[in-house]
Amino acid sequence: MDAFINYDVIGETVLRNVISDLYNDPANSYIEICDIAYIARDKIQWKFVDNKLLKARREVQAFYERFQHLLKK
Repeated sequence: MDAFINYDVIGETVLRNVISDLYNDPANSYIEICDIAYIARDKIQWKFVDNKLLKARREVQAFYERFQHLLKK
C-alpha cells in the first residue's frame, strides 16, 4: 500500500501545497508530476526526501542530455 498516495489521509490541499512548495525550487522545475507527488507524500510523512529529489533531478538531466544528443544527429 506504500506505493500509493492515500488522499483521505493526506488531504488534497496539503498535498497540493507541498507539491507547489517543491516546484518553487527552480532545481525541481522539470521533475515529472508523478515523481514529485510521491516525493511530496514522503515529505508529508516526515521521510527524508533529499536523496529522492537528487535522483529525480539527475534523471531529468540525463533525459535532457539524451534528447539533445538526438537532436544533433
